[in-house]
Amino acid sequence: MQLIQAQDGITCNAAGTVRDINLAFYNIFAKLDRLNFSSFRYLFHLDLSLNSLYGSIPDNIGMLSKLNYLDLSWNSLSCKLPCSLANVTRLRELHVSNNEISGEIPPTIGSIPATIGTLQNLNKIDLSNNRLIGSVPIEIRDLGNLILLNLSHNKLQDSILATMGNLKNLNILDLSNNRFIGSIPIQIGELEQLTLLNLSHNKLYGRIPTQIRKQNSSYMELDLSYNDFEAPLEEWKDTRQKLKNFIIEARAQNGDIFSIWNYDGMIAYSDIMEATEEFDIKYCIGTGGCGSVYIAKLPTGKVVSVKKLHHFEAKEKAYVESFTNEIHVLTRMWHQNIVKLYGFCSHARCKILIYEYIERGSLAYVLGNEA
Repeated sequence: MQLIQAQDGITCNAAGTVRDINLAFYNIFAKLDRLNFSSFRYLFHLDLSLNSLYGSIPDNIGMLSKLNYLDLSWNSLSCKLPCSLANVTRLRELHVSNNEISGEIPPTIGSIPATIGTLQNLNKIDLSNNRLIGSVPIEIRDLGNLILLNLSHNKLQDSILATMGNLKNLNILDLSNNRFIGSIPIQIGELEQLTLLNLSHNKLYGRIPTQIRKQNSSYMELDLSYNDFEAPLEEWKDTRQKLKNFIIEARAQNGDIFSIWNYDGMIAYSDIMEATEEFDIKYCIGTGGCGSVYIAKLPTGKVVSVKKLHHFEAKEKAYVESFTNEIHVLTRMWHQNIVKLYGFCSHARCKILIYEYIERGSLAYVLGNEA
C-alpha cells in the first residue's frame, strides 16, 4: 500500500486515510479526551509520547481495531485504563508509562472480557511510573507473545502470580517499587528467555528460588534488593565475576552506594579509573556547570561516557539531590531517544555516572555544527 506524508508526523495512504501519527515531543498541550479516535479507524501507529497531554484516555480508543502500536507515555494523563482497550486486539506495543494513571489494570468484569487478557498479540507492555493499585490480573498469563512487561513504580500489591511462568518469551520483567508480598514463585525461575529481572523495593520474603539464583544468574541482570529474603544476595556474590549481566547494589557502613550494570560483565570502579588514568584531562570530552564528561574504553572493549561531578559540587546538597534524581529518572526510562545510563558511583569523594557513549557528541555540539 502506497503511503504519503500528509504533514510532519502524520502519514496517509493514497486514498487520504491516516495510517500513522507520530507526534512525539511536539510540545502539545491539550486534553486527550477531546480527540475523536473514531475518525482514525484505519490507524496503524500512534505515538503521542513526551508531550503535555492531560485528561483521560477516551473510551472510543477501542474503535482503533487496526492499531498496532500505541505510545502515550511521558504525559500528564490522570485516569483509569479504559476497558475498551480490549477491542484493540491487533495491538503489539502498549506504552503508557510516566503518567498519573490510577485504578486497577482492568480484569474480567462479569461477561466483559479482560482488557489485558484479550490483547494476545502484545509484545511489550510498559505501565511503569503511574498510580496503579490492586493485583496483576490473572489473565496476563494468556499473553504468550510478551517479551517486555514493566509495571514498576506503581502501588500494585498481593503476591506475584505463579502463572507469569506461562510467559515463556519474556525477556524483561520489572515489578520493582511496588507493594508485592510473599515469596517469588519458582515458575519465574523457569523463564529461560529472561535477560532482566527486577523485583527490588517490594515486601517479598522467604527463600529465593534456586532456579533464579543458579540457573539464570549467568546471563541475567538481576535486582532483588530491599526485600526480606531468608537467602540474601550475598549467598552468590562470590560468583559475581562470572556474571555477564548483573545488577548489584551495596550500601557501605558510611552510606556510600556503588552500583554498576552493563552488557559485558561487571564494570569495576578500578576499570573506570584505569581507562581514564584517574580522570586525566586528555580523556575529557566536555565540561558543564556541575561536572566534566570523559571517554573511557573498558577492558571488554566497550566505550562509555563518564560524567564526574566537580569536587566542590559533589559536597553541595542541591547538586547531590540533582545527581540522585538523575539516577532515579534514567533508571526508570524506556525510550529510544534518551541516552542509556549503565551505572553510577556515589561516594563522599567522588560521584560519577556511566552513560552510553554517543559518537556525535552533545546536542549543543550537533546543533552548533548544523546551524
